[in-house]
Parts: sequence; structure tokens; C-alpha cells
Amino acid sequence: NYLSPENERVYNFSISIPGEGEVWNFSGRFSEVSKMDKMFRYKGKPAFASYHLFADYKKNMANVSKRNEEMKQWCAKLLSIPGDMLTSEAFLQAFRVPQAAVEKFHRVAQARIAEATRKSGIETLKQRVVAQHQQHDCLWAQTFEDGLVKNGSLPWLQYPKAMTYKLRNKIFAAGDATIQGPGDLPYFKMQRTNPGRWNTIFKNCQFTFSDMRNKPLLILQENFVAFTFQYTIYRVSTLGQPVQLATITRVWGGFTGSDQYAIQVFNDSSRLPI
Repeated sequence: NYLSPENERVYNFSISIPGEGEVWNFSGRFSEVSKMDKMFRYKGKPAFASYHLFADYKKNMANVSKRNEEMKQWCAKLLSIPGDMLTSEAFLQAFRVPQAAVEKFHRVAQARIAEATRKSGIETLKQRVVAQHQQHDCLWAQTFEDGLVKNGSLPWLQYPKAMTYKLRNKIFAAGDATIQGPGDLPYFKMQRTNPGRWNTIFKNCQFTFSDMRNKPLLILQENFVAFTFQYTIYRVSTLGQPVQLATITRVWGGFTGSDQYAIQVFNDSSRLPI
């Protein structure tokens, strides 16, 4: 940039393409270049250089240097837009690109479109592979007990990686929920299974966790007495019998705000991959 005889700061832009050299150059005052940018109506374009009403961008060299760097970054990002926009009439007219440069821009645009298509194909393939793994993991959650001898054993669902689940309660379903795994696939159900549904709606609830085929896997039994809250966890064996695994007791700490939790395990469940 330079300061013109009219005491205006003018910015020069020289656009080069590897192997082609300089293909286009233009210059203008900040307001003129800003007007070009505004004429180019594209949501994905980069933000233009900043403007402060009372700042001196003509002789204050710190401000001049800062704006110059912002203009360079803006121009570099502007020329990195997708190929179809780089050769669009909106871009060519807004920045008054000469015909000689237009033809070379078209070659750049075609190369960018081809590269974007290639990357899109790779990304689509990756997403397809991930979806297949997610489907396989979800299926395994439904079938990991299939074919096992019904001898009262407690088989466990395990994966060789960390798994994340979402528990989403159904509205007006008294606690029933669907448990979703990776890919938002339905892995399990949580259903209230109290003998009396309404007389225990606020306390001593019993929930059964099952696969999506309604095969019970776990049972959670609440037992609330005074200020003591207790949860007992059962694993349903291959014979369909509940086997107590653990009891978690929360004792109210009064006004100290420090409640205490006691965890007691049964049937050597401390060795099991809970």
C-alpha cells in the first residue's frame, strides 16, 4: 500500500497462480475495495478488514500495518473459496476480473472442484464404514446372549473401545426411556415394571433394562425410607432369574450438604466388568 498525492491510502493486490505468474492485479482505497466486497454476495466469503471510525489509517503506521495484514489475509481467504464461486458471475463482476484472468481462474476452479469431489468421496466412504461398525455394535447388544447354554450364568456385554450412551425419557411415560448408543441407534429400553404402576410412581420404583427385543438384562429397584435412598442392581441370568449384584445407599448428610454413599457388592460382582 502507499499514500497517494490526495492523502489517501491505496492498497495494491497482485494475484499469481503457480506456474502462471501474475494473472491479475487491482488496487483501490479501503472504501473502494470494501464496496467490491459488499457487491459479492456470498455467505461463505471471509470477513472484510476491520474499520474504526476515529482510528488513523493514513499516517499511524501501527494502524496501517495492522490493516495491511488484515487486507492480505482477507484476499488470501477470498481466493480460497470453492471453485464454482471463484468463477461465478457475482465474483467476476464484483472484483472486475479481466477476461485473461477469467480463463486461468476457470482452470483453478476445475482443479478445486475435482479435489473437493475426491475428498467428498473419501469422507462418504469413511462415514459408511463408521455406520456399518455402529450397526454391528448395536446388533451385538441384541444378540450377545444368543446361543448360550441356559445354566444361570451372567454373560456380560463388552466392547474393545469406549462406548457412549444417551438415556432419553419418554414424555408422560412414568420413567420409561430408550437408551441410544453410537449413531443414535436404539440399544436398550428402560421400562417401569412395578407390580402397581401408580401407587409407586414417586418412590420404590422398579425399572427393567432390556434389549430392543424386550429380553431383560438388568433390574434397578429403588427403596426410599425417610432420608435414606437405596438402589439395588440385579443382573438377569440366562435362566431369567435376577441375581443381586450391588446395593448403592445414599444417606442424607443433613445441613452439612455432604451426603454419604455406601456401595456393597454381592456374588463376587467386584470381579465382573460392570
